Amino acid sequence: MPQIDVHLERVTKRFHEVTAVDDLSLEINRGEFFSMLGPSGCGKTTTLRMIGGFELPTAGTIRLGDRDVTDLPPFRRDVNTVFQNYALFPHLSVFENVAFGLRRRKVDRAQIAKQVGDMLELVELPGYERRRPNQLSGGQQQRVALARALINHPRVLLLDEPLGALDLKLRKAMQIELKRIQTEVGITFIYVTHDQEEAMTMSDRIAVMNHGRIEQLGAPEELYERPTTAFVAGFLGVSNLLDGTVAGRDGALLSVKLEDGTLLQVPASGVNGASEVRIGVRPEKLRVAALADGDPGSTESGVNTLDGTILDASYVGVSTQYLVKTSTGQQVTVYAQNLETSGSREGLADGQRVRLSWRPQHSFVIAGAHSHSAFLRDAGRGGVYVGSTLSLGAILAACGVAPQASNTVAVTPSPTARPSKAGVLAWANWPEYIDVDDKGNHPTLDKFQKETGIKVTYTEAINDNEDFFGSIQPDLAAGGQLSWDVIVMTDWMIERMIRLGYLQPLEHAELPNFTANADPLYVDPWYDKGNKFSTAWQSGITGIGYNPKLTKRAITSIDDLFDPAFKGRSGMFSDMRDDYSLVMLSQGVTLANATMADVQKAHDKIKAAREAGQFRNFYGNEYYDELAGGNLAVTIAWSGDITQMQLYDNPDVKFVIPESGGMRWVDNMAMPARVKHPTDAHLLMNFWYDPANATTLAEYIGYFSPVKGVPDLIRADAAKASDKATKDQLNVIANTVAPTKEELANVFYYKVLTEDEERAWNESFQDASTG
Repeated sequence: MPQIDVHLERVTKRFHEVTAVDDLSLEINRGEFFSMLGPSGCGKTTTLRMIGGFELPTAGTIRLGDRDVTDLPPFRRDVNTVFQNYALFPHLSVFENVAFGLRRRKVDRAQIAKQVGDMLELVELPGYERRRPNQLSGGQQQRVALARALINHPRVLLLDEPLGALDLKLRKAMQIELKRIQTEVGITFIYVTHDQEEAMTMSDRIAVMNHGRIEQLGAPEELYERPTTAFVAGFLGVSNLLDGTVAGRDGALLSVKLEDGTLLQVPASGVNGASEVRIGVRPEKLRVAALADGDPGSTESGVNTLDGTILDASYVGVSTQYLVKTSTGQQVTVYAQNLETSGSREGLADGQRVRLSWRPQHSFVIAGAHSHSAFLRDAGRGGVYVGSTLSLGAILAACGVAPQASNTVAVTPSPTARPSKAGVLAWANWPEYIDVDDKGNHPTLDKFQKETGIKVTYTEAINDNEDFFGSIQPDLAAGGQLSWDVIVMTDWMIERMIRLGYLQPLEHAELPNFTANADPLYVDPWYDKGNKFSTAWQSGITGIGYNPKLTKRAITSIDDLFDPAFKGRSGMFSDMRDDYSLVMLSQGVTLANATMADVQKAHDKIKAAREAGQFRNFYGNEYYDELAGGNLAVTIAWSGDITQMQLYDNPDVKFVIPESGGMRWVDNMAMPARVKHPTDAHLLMNFWYDPANATTLAEYIGYFSPVKGVPDLIRADAAKASDKATKDQLNVIANTVAPTKEELANVFYYKVLTEDEERAWNESFQDASTG
């Protein structure tokens, strides 16, 4: 029997009312490369932190070998941790970074030199001893962090998404290197990631986590080929799921009847006597062949077949990707490897009748059905589940921002029967996006809870629209119910979620404050006509933030971010829309008419600068600390952030709309489909459209308020202030919480993209920002 290095027994971790890890038991073998995989918020990082001692469990026991370490601090556990940000000492050389643990243990100087040399050989960095971290690439810094952790020969090495900051090519190379190093040293690695490819490439076993529990545990091949739940099937790659009823059994195979009467043969394992099942088949297991008009097609003995019509055919290099509407009405994705020239497949185009076929052994079965009508309502795009990304239809969906109405059709979930107030509410928002007092409390939120009796669990869970969407999309696509009752997302993401059927309609009769007090700028917006699904939270402008003490001159243009004088101290966003839009505006492009040639020109400029080391990073919300702390001299920035920074963190910074124009955006409150506590959520949204509450919020965060009259109310508060500092501060804020006519005259909406443009722009930006 293998020896057990880590044993978790019924471990639970609660943060106030939120259960992050729920009664989890787990054994990890000595010398194993073990990964915990799942979306943000699934409990994987909390579990890792409890193993490392950075969090203490609410209940349960943690053992390293035979030793109970449940209550021990990190330094008394035989583990080391490699973090995503590496946490290297910037003032120490590579040698001293790696030697740090040995010196603290007072190891002999000669032994230190030998062990550091051996470890740098292991991570393939000999000769780098005298360099400082800022002289290394991201991949090299990651290797130094790994060497520093391994040199102490811990029982267990914990790795918290250590490849997340690397570009795609380097990330793939480091996956191979990490597995090689782990095999050579023989230490147990516990690796946390939301990237399925990372986990499957390196791991001996994977625990797929969801809502604080393990959905399925096994080897990569087992999880991919034989998932036992819809969540696992969707999170590990793309799965086509077809609903059916068991019609009979023949040895190891079941006969399953689909809604249109089609009979399929599938393995009987995993059904456990269920009569309603879901048949899964991966896109690469399917074969696709054309059917002529009137041709009933031919069937091949022992092979499953399903007829349909091609909705979309996309050439993606190694394969052609087809989206097929089947005879059951569901949509299926097919990957056909491009073994021949494109001309040999010219008949397989949009509208072509085709026959899909696959071997019964290539199917997997999940007990429990999900009606087609419910699936269409829940997933919005038919029977394709995609893990941390979207289905083909969603990948191709238009996501830009524009003043004109969207030309896509929204899928509206069935209205939820209006229950009585539950008295609880979970809210996901962005960091630093609500008022906070000196004790860390949220005064207006406390006021809401006191007035309504609703207990609110408020979490700063959103750092990036795409990342957060990726964490919740599998549950939404599977028809699940999120733990969040209210989420705050940017306008283009609201448009996407409406179209996919992922948001719950609002009852405006329960939002009288919105009806009475919403500023006309935020009523009937392009992305949500009639505000059927959302109400504005705050708004702002994307432009440039900079520190004149570091730039030594005024900044006026996006071109300033590319000035070699700011090499390594300039920042871009990780968002395609902001970066490309601002750069194209600076190149004289009218966004509404932007072509792929314009995109290519912006791509070339960004990529060349990145490869030359111009940018410190491509940031999400974390750019704030970098600019406030002086690591960035100039960066793309959001207007309200700079207001907060000037008032609370760094008075030197400035915000400017580039001469060529900035981008206007609106963040919105919305309820996910099948929301748990809709009545409580409506009360929360309505609360923030009370002008008094909106004023308190605006006085703290400084973004554009969607409530009429807020600037004047702030000036009234300033007039009442007893001290000059408060009076001056409030008057500054009053001038920043509503856009001026001049600002509105020099800001633009994002272009509404066609499906082909959306895909092409994203692929282009990925290459520009990560290589």
